[in-house]
Amino acid sequence: MKFGTKNIKILAYNEEAYIGLLNGTIKTFNVPNGVNEIKDYLFYNCTSLSSVTIPDSVTIIRASSFENCTSLKSITIPNSVTSIYTFSFKNSGLESITIPDSVTEMGSSSFENCTALKSVTLSNSLKDLFRSSFSNCTSLTSITIPNSVTSIDGYVFENCTSLSSVTIGNSVTEMGRWSFYNCTALKSITIPDSVTSIEEDTFEGCTNLTSITVEDKSEGEISGAPWGATNATVTWTGGLN
Repeated sequence: MKFGTKNIKILAYNEEAYIGLLNGTIKTFNVPNGVNEIKDYLFYNCTSLSSVTIPDSVTIIRASSFENCTSLKSITIPNSVTSIYTFSFKNSGLESITIPDSVTEMGSSSFENCTALKSVTLSNSLKDLFRSSFSNCTSLTSITIPNSVTSIDGYVFENCTSLSSVTIGNSVTEMGRWSFYNCTALKSITIPDSVTSIEEDTFEGCTNLTSITVEDKSEGEISGAPWGATNATVTWTGGLN
Protein backbone atom coordinates (compact mmCIF):
# COMPACT_ATOMS: atom_id res chain seq x y z
CA MET A 1 0.00 0.00 0.00
CA LYS A 2 1.31 3.43 -0.93
CA PHE A 3 0.21 6.79 0.42
CA GLY A 4 1.33 10.24 -0.56
CA THR A 5 3.99 11.05 -3.14
CA LYS A 6 6.82 9.54 -1.10
CA ASN A 7 5.58 5.96 -1.65
CA ILE A 8 5.58 5.01 2.01
CA LYS A 9 4.02 1.60 2.66
CA ILE A 10 1.00 1.75 4.97
CA LEU A 11 -0.75 -1.47 5.93
CA ALA A 12 -3.78 -0.04 7.74
CA TYR A 13 -5.48 1.67 4.80
CA ASN A 14 -6.99 0.53 1.54
CA GLU A 15 -6.14 1.21 -2.08
CA GLU A 16 -9.35 3.13 -2.73
CA ALA A 17 -8.53 5.60 0.01
CA TYR A 18 -5.00 6.04 -1.35
CA ILE A 19 -6.21 6.82 -4.86
CA GLY A 20 -9.02 9.07 -3.63
CA LEU A 21 -6.73 11.13 -1.44
CA LEU A 22 -4.25 11.75 -4.22
CA ASN A 23 -6.74 12.62 -6.96
CA GLY A 24 -8.82 14.81 -4.65
CA THR A 25 -12.06 12.82 -4.65
CA ILE A 26 -11.65 12.09 -0.93
CA LYS A 27 -11.55 15.25 1.16
CA THR A 28 -12.21 13.77 4.60
CA PHE A 29 -10.54 10.80 6.23
CA ASN A 30 -11.01 8.90 9.48
CA VAL A 31 -7.87 7.16 10.68
CA PRO A 32 -9.00 3.71 11.89
CA ASN A 33 -9.17 2.94 15.60
CA GLY A 34 -6.21 0.91 16.77
CA VAL A 35 -3.65 2.71 14.60
CA ASN A 36 -0.74 3.75 16.85
CA GLU A 37 1.16 6.12 14.56
CA ILE A 38 0.52 8.52 11.73
CA LYS A 39 3.37 7.34 9.51
CA ASP A 40 6.03 9.43 7.78
CA TYR A 41 4.63 11.20 4.68
CA LEU A 42 1.24 9.51 5.13
CA PHE A 43 -0.82 12.43 3.78
CA TYR A 44 2.06 14.28 2.12
CA ASN A 45 0.84 16.49 -0.76
CA CYS A 46 -2.81 15.53 -0.31
CA THR A 47 -3.79 19.07 -1.20
CA SER A 48 -7.57 18.45 -1.26
CA LEU A 49 -7.69 16.85 2.18
CA SER A 50 -9.75 19.16 4.41
CA SER A 51 -10.68 17.00 7.41
CA VAL A 52 -8.91 14.21 9.31
CA THR A 53 -10.07 12.43 12.43
CA ILE A 54 -7.29 10.94 14.57
CA PRO A 55 -8.32 8.27 17.11
CA ASP A 56 -7.02 8.22 20.68
CA SER A 57 -5.01 5.10 19.91
CA VAL A 58 -2.44 7.28 18.10
CA THR A 59 0.64 8.24 20.14
CA ILE A 60 3.01 9.58 17.47
CA ILE A 61 2.58 11.89 14.48
CA ARG A 62 5.66 11.22 12.39
CA ALA A 63 7.71 13.36 9.99
CA SER A 64 5.99 15.19 7.13
CA SER A 65 2.77 13.27 7.74
CA PHE A 66 0.57 16.27 6.84
CA GLU A 67 3.13 18.34 4.94
CA ASN A 68 1.66 20.34 2.04
CA CYS A 69 -1.95 19.60 3.06
CA THR A 70 -2.95 23.07 2.00
CA SER A 71 -6.73 22.54 2.38
CA LEU A 72 -6.45 21.27 5.95
CA LYS A 73 -7.70 24.21 8.04
CA SER A 74 -8.04 22.52 11.43
CA ILE A 75 -7.27 19.24 13.14
CA THR A 76 -7.79 17.86 16.64
CA ILE A 77 -4.76 16.15 18.15
CA PRO A 78 -5.98 13.67 20.77
CA ASN A 79 -4.59 13.55 24.31
CA SER A 80 -2.98 10.20 23.52
CA VAL A 81 -0.31 11.83 21.31
CA THR A 82 3.09 12.31 22.96
CA SER A 83 5.33 13.20 20.01
CA ILE A 84 4.98 15.35 16.90
CA TYR A 85 7.89 14.91 14.52
CA THR A 86 9.82 17.16 12.13
CA PHE A 87 7.91 18.83 9.26
CA SER A 88 4.68 17.13 10.39
CA PHE A 89 2.38 20.03 9.41
CA LYS A 90 4.77 22.13 7.33
CA ASN A 91 3.09 24.13 4.55
CA SER A 92 -0.35 23.06 5.67
CA GLY A 93 -3.45 25.26 5.64
CA LEU A 94 -4.00 25.15 9.40
CA GLU A 95 -5.61 28.25 10.87
CA SER A 96 -5.41 27.18 14.52
CA ILE A 97 -3.83 24.39 16.51
CA THR A 98 -3.93 23.18 20.09
CA ILE A 99 -1.07 20.95 21.19
CA PRO A 100 -2.43 18.86 24.09
CA ASP A 101 -0.51 18.58 27.35
CA SER A 102 0.26 14.94 26.56
CA VAL A 103 2.79 16.11 23.95
CA THR A 104 6.33 16.30 25.36
CA GLU A 105 8.25 16.55 22.07
CA MET A 106 7.65 18.66 18.98
CA GLY A 107 10.20 18.44 16.18
CA SER A 108 11.87 21.20 14.21
CA SER A 109 9.90 22.92 11.44
CA SER A 110 6.74 21.12 12.56
CA PHE A 111 4.53 24.10 11.63
CA GLU A 112 6.90 26.01 9.38
CA ASN A 113 5.30 28.00 6.55
CA CYS A 114 1.75 27.65 7.89
CA THR A 115 0.94 31.11 6.66
CA ALA A 116 -2.76 30.96 7.65
CA LEU A 117 -2.02 29.92 11.23
CA LYS A 118 -3.45 32.57 13.57
CA SER A 119 -3.81 30.78 16.90
CA VAL A 120 -1.47 28.36 18.70
CA THR A 121 -1.85 26.80 22.13
CA LEU A 122 1.27 24.94 23.22
CA SER A 123 1.49 21.89 25.44
CA ASN A 124 2.34 22.54 29.08
CA SER A 125 4.63 19.52 28.92
CA LEU A 126 6.98 20.69 26.14
CA LYS A 127 10.62 21.04 27.20
CA ASP A 128 12.06 22.71 24.11
CA LEU A 129 10.95 24.67 21.07
CA PHE A 130 13.14 23.36 18.29
CA ARG A 131 14.52 25.13 15.23
CA SER A 132 12.02 26.80 12.90
CA SER A 133 8.97 25.30 14.62
CA PHE A 134 6.84 28.27 13.53
CA SER A 135 9.02 30.01 10.96
CA ASN A 136 7.09 32.04 8.40
CA CYS A 137 3.76 31.73 10.20
CA THR A 138 2.93 35.19 8.99
CA SER A 139 -0.64 35.31 10.40
CA LEU A 140 0.30 34.33 13.96
CA THR A 141 -0.46 37.27 16.26
CA SER A 142 0.39 36.01 19.75
CA ILE A 143 2.16 33.19 21.54
CA THR A 144 2.43 32.06 25.15
CA ILE A 145 5.44 29.88 25.83
CA PRO A 146 4.55 27.61 28.74
CA ASN A 147 6.54 27.34 31.97
CA SER A 148 7.67 23.82 31.02
CA VAL A 149 9.85 25.09 28.16
CA THR A 150 13.55 25.58 28.97
CA SER A 151 14.96 26.66 25.59
CA ILE A 152 13.84 28.52 22.48
CA ASP A 153 15.99 27.33 19.59
CA GLY A 154 17.11 29.36 16.59
CA TYR A 155 14.61 30.59 13.99
CA VAL A 156 11.58 29.36 15.98
CA PHE A 157 9.46 32.44 15.20
CA GLU A 158 11.47 33.75 12.26
CA ASN A 159 9.43 35.95 9.91
CA CYS A 160 6.29 35.82 12.04
CA THR A 161 5.52 39.30 10.83
CA SER A 162 2.13 39.62 12.60
CA LEU A 163 3.42 38.48 15.97
CA SER A 164 2.73 41.35 18.37
CA SER A 165 2.40 39.60 21.74
CA VAL A 166 4.92 37.17 23.25
CA THR A 167 4.79 35.76 26.77
CA ILE A 168 7.87 33.77 27.78
CA GLY A 169 7.50 31.19 30.53
CA ASN A 170 9.60 31.38 33.68
CA SER A 171 11.65 28.24 32.97
CA VAL A 172 13.29 29.41 29.74
CA THR A 173 17.05 29.70 30.18
CA GLU A 174 18.27 30.32 26.63
CA MET A 175 17.09 31.99 23.44
CA GLY A 176 18.75 31.00 20.18
CA ARG A 177 19.93 32.79 17.04
CA TRP A 178 17.26 34.65 15.10
CA SER A 179 14.54 33.01 17.20
CA PHE A 180 12.42 36.14 16.67
CA TYR A 181 14.06 37.35 13.46
CA ASN A 182 12.01 39.87 11.48
CA CYS A 183 9.03 39.87 13.84
CA THR A 184 8.18 43.35 12.68
CA ALA A 185 4.90 43.70 14.62
CA LEU A 186 6.60 43.09 17.97
CA LYS A 187 6.91 46.32 19.96
CA SER A 188 7.81 45.13 23.45
CA ILE A 189 8.86 41.96 25.24
CA THR A 190 9.67 40.89 28.79
CA ILE A 191 12.52 38.48 29.47
CA PRO A 192 11.95 36.43 32.65
CA ASP A 193 14.71 36.15 35.25
CA SER A 194 15.24 32.47 34.38
CA VAL A 195 16.95 33.45 31.12
CA THR A 196 20.75 33.41 31.28
CA SER A 197 21.68 33.40 27.58
CA ILE A 198 20.37 35.35 24.58
CA GLU A 199 22.16 35.23 21.24
CA GLU A 200 23.30 38.61 19.95
CA ASP A 201 20.97 38.41 16.92
CA THR A 202 17.87 36.90 18.58
CA PHE A 203 15.76 39.99 17.75
CA GLU A 204 17.46 41.04 14.54
CA GLY A 205 15.04 42.58 12.05
CA CYS A 206 12.51 43.47 14.78
CA THR A 207 12.47 47.05 13.62
CA ASN A 208 9.49 48.10 15.75
CA LEU A 209 10.73 46.50 18.95
CA THR A 210 11.43 49.49 21.17
CA SER A 211 11.18 48.07 24.69
CA ILE A 212 12.88 45.01 26.22
CA THR A 213 12.42 44.45 29.94
CA VAL A 214 14.77 42.03 31.67
CA GLU A 215 13.38 40.88 34.99
CA ASP A 216 15.48 40.79 38.17
CA LYS A 217 18.84 41.24 36.50
CA SER A 218 21.30 44.10 36.54
CA GLU A 219 22.66 45.65 33.38
CA GLY A 220 25.05 43.39 31.54
CA GLU A 221 24.15 40.15 33.34
CA ILE A 222 23.09 38.81 29.93
CA SER A 223 25.64 39.81 27.30
CA GLY A 224 24.87 41.14 23.84
CA ALA A 225 22.03 43.58 24.59
CA PRO A 226 19.92 44.66 22.75
CA TRP A 227 20.39 41.34 20.92
CA GLY A 228 19.89 42.70 17.42
CA ALA A 229 16.93 44.96 18.25
CA THR A 230 18.67 48.13 17.18
CA ASN A 231 15.74 50.43 18.07
CA ALA A 232 15.09 48.96 21.52
CA THR A 233 15.72 50.34 24.97
CA VAL A 234 16.61 47.63 27.49
CA THR A 235 15.36 48.00 31.05
CA TRP A 236 17.10 45.88 33.70
CA THR A 237 14.75 45.64 36.67
CA GLY A 238 17.36 44.05 38.94
CA GLY A 239 19.14 47.38 39.07
CA LEU A 240 16.03 49.31 40.12
CA ASN A 241 15.35 50.26 43.72
